Amino acid sequence: MVIYNIILGNSAESKLFQNIREKKSYAYTINSLYRKTDNILIISAGISSKNYEDIKDAINKQLEKLKDGHFSKKELENAKKL
Repeated sequence: MVIYNIILGNSAESKLFQNIREKKSYAYTINSLYRKTDNILIISAGISSKNYEDIKDAINKQLEKLKDGHFSKKELENAKKL
């Protein structure tokens, strides 16, 4: 989960930051946090409420892509280093 979290939303190179903030300009800020003690992953974003549904769909797509293994070896190696 720690590695998954880093790839998903724990850095400026993360999937959420690059795809939702940079490419789509949907969020002012976006990240994910893994709470090991509770075994939960929290995604937080600073957004305009008018884009809520589009942003939710975009986040879910990123989650599905990661679940299906859509990440590069470079992303995996960088996450391991962090």
